[in-house]
Amino acid sequence: MTGVALIIAFVVAIVAMILLISKLKVHPFLAIMGISLVLAIPAGIPLTRSPASSALASLAPSLPSVSSSSWARSSALCWKRPALH
Repeated sequence: MTGVALIIAFVVAIVAMILLISKLKVHPFLAIMGISLVLAIPAGIPLTRSPASSALASLAPSLPSVSSSSWARSSALCWKRPALH
């Protein structure tokens, strides 16, 4: 689906999301995820494997070391004891 039909589907998805959240009291996260999955089908986005997931998988081994080292530095700065006079 391309062009005007995709724009119309997008507008319908936005209206459906607003109705789900405001009238049916669906949690916003669930509404956004559901609508995005439903909109992905007519847009032609594959639901199985995307380039973003493979890029994240290649970065995954380095993420724990980066996050733990930055957390250790930031917590050391936050919990520095004041000097007593």
